[in-house]
Amino acid sequence: MRFGMLGVALVGGVLCVPTLWPQSVHNLKHVVQLPGADVQTCGHGKNVYLGKDGQWASCGERDLCLVGMLTETDPLAVCTDGTPAVFYYNPPQSGSSKHFYIFEQGGDWCYDGESCKRQPKRFMTRNGWAAVIKPAAGSFLNYPASVNAHRIYLPYCSSDAYIGNYTMDGMQFRGRVVVAALYKALHDKYGLGDGHTVVHSGCSAGGRGVMYNTNWVLRQLKAWGDVHYLPVLDSGLYLGEGPAHGEALAFTTMAQRFYRNTPDSIDPDCKKVYGVDEGWKCLIGEFALPTLQTRFVAQAFAFDTYQWNGRMKAEHSAWFGWRHQSLATQLAKAGNRIFAPAVWGHCSEEGPCFTGFTVNNISMSRVIDEAVSTGRVISEIEYCWHPQGYVAAAFVALAGKSCMKPYDTSKLEHVYGRNDPCGLEDHPGEQFGSGFTCTLSGS
Repeated sequence: MRFGMLGVALVGGVLCVPTLWPQSVHNLKHVVQLPGADVQTCGHGKNVYLGKDGQWASCGERDLCLVGMLTETDPLAVCTDGTPAVFYYNPPQSGSSKHFYIFEQGGDWCYDGESCKRQPKRFMTRNGWAAVIKPAAGSFLNYPASVNAHRIYLPYCSSDAYIGNYTMDGMQFRGRVVVAALYKALHDKYGLGDGHTVVHSGCSAGGRGVMYNTNWVLRQLKAWGDVHYLPVLDSGLYLGEGPAHGEALAFTTMAQRFYRNTPDSIDPDCKKVYGVDEGWKCLIGEFALPTLQTRFVAQAFAFDTYQWNGRMKAEHSAWFGWRHQSLATQLAKAGNRIFAPAVWGHCSEEGPCFTGFTVNNISMSRVIDEAVSTGRVISEIEYCWHPQGYVAAAFVALAGKSCMKPYDTSKLEHVYGRNDPCGLEDHPGEQFGSGFTCTLSGS
């Protein structure tokens, strides 16, 4: 890359000329060329040149631009098929900020030949990723708090819930390396360090990835100074046992198989609790979350569709909702921030329900904002009637108060039509919401 007069950058034979772009351009040092000249970016938060098509793509103020290969930081930061892992970025709209908002995409995982055949290929490669992504209005990366911060989107391509560092049958599983490389890139290129706040979130496998890496991230940030770190798990509160004591759920079996591939990637603080033989428990929220070395935020739907669909028996519905919300209650009483609506869903941060869906007039975004701006601890845990029958109390837990009285409202309805766009998650074609009525205690 060479810079000439008037700030013209020559990238792989393509001229990036600021005066020819519809918008002004800054930070040309972030011009990036990916292998094969298929994607070239000139600046960030502005315009992107698509080399293969010879077209310019607009990267607006609230969009995120592909700005770098993580293999530049660590050669092993690759996708399952060996292509370089990448990340998207946009600077704060205000021009400067001490806040970094990071989002890890979700998308299941695989752990043997059969499961990897079923894993969607888009979660195993960099190929096919656009030069520009446009976060939905009201989502985690496109609402007032985040657009005034450094925003980072990490696409999922390692198929290991961001924890692996091994090879299997010619496939690469380097999620832990990818996360480490991302943090080093943010430190080296964007100045992440002393006095900053990091809000690190993810959906599903991305949320589990935040959980798996929290203690490691804390140790890394400590080396860079006083950095406030807030891990946020969207739909990462997984159960480990069924209704009968010792009964293994489908996800437990997955975790045990995955653990055999990469026992050394398990967080040592968690492994000390459960030992080597049961280190697989550190892959399941029910067991792993209490071992995190900092307070966290978790969104936990009482009837989580990923855990439920095809993985639970119908007669377990009442137990599942009760156990899920009971675990959420325990975590809230321990000082964590829990947003747990009694609905059928999985992930909301990539859609408008992150800011628009509320329990007792509190949204998931409000829980995070209060944590960042005021330090206030808010948890919303909702216990409601399920069509197959169970009910308990609803409460709001605040700092210094373990449980307040039930809501004054007599009835709260969460009714979503199948065509309602609210809460579409990152898995195309799947809907959020169940369409049943929640009746609160005392109504």
